[in-house]
Amino acid sequence: MKKNSSPKPGLRMNELVAASGLPKSTILYYFNIGLLPAPIKTSPNMAYYSDDCVAQLNFIKTMQNKHRLPLQKIKLLVELKQQGHNPEPVAELLELAFDTQHETSYNAKELCQATGLSSEDVKILMDSELLIPMQDGSFDQQDVAIGKLLSKFKDKGLDFKDILFYPTMAKQVVAHEMALRNRMVKDLPIDQNIKLSMDGIEFYRAFRGYVIERLFQRHVLNDTEDKGFMP
Repeated sequence: MKKNSSPKPGLRMNELVAASGLPKSTILYYFNIGLLPAPIKTSPNMAYYSDDCVAQLNFIKTMQNKHRLPLQKIKLLVELKQQGHNPEPVAELLELAFDTQHETSYNAKELCQATGLSSEDVKILMDSELLIPMQDGSFDQQDVAIGKLLSKFKDKGLDFKDILFYPTMAKQVVAHEMALRNRMVKDLPIDQNIKLSMDGIEFYRAFRGYVIERLFQRHVLNDTEDKGFMP
């Protein structure tokens, strides 16, 4: 009587492609960046992938489609899920914090073409934290928008050193905001922590924008009145 062969230690790549609906190249990329567990190698040309990979791939697709999150942030959610935490509230927090509508990616050459900045300009701006990409070598639409403004005013005589007060003051503001947030969420359960953190993001954005804009408007008004431009 012929003995039954041992069960397969997992899925073959073609089975994983069929089960997930994703191309082989995408799945291999996810393995390479640590989004999926390493396969079991039974020979140099044969590998088996855990059945859990199907659920993991579906989770990645859900986070991309529902929250428009990039892989860098989804990796954090995968790790939370593996630790037994509910990743959904954190996904909502990341979506709010990072404004994911700006996830279109540009490399350094494309940034220069889109903004008119030179590669040397980009290096200077990044070194001085006047241009702050979320990932090295990858720029989003917000980076392009600010790059266009910097290029425009450089042509009008702006020296980038003239605006170094922005990152200096911004670091102070953010440090105070984070200290306030940490004090308020201290000892809270994770769900309440995330909810208060999300409310805090909206508050900090609104309040910092309000205070700076109103101080600017009052200064312009007073300056205009002092020069006799107002009736």
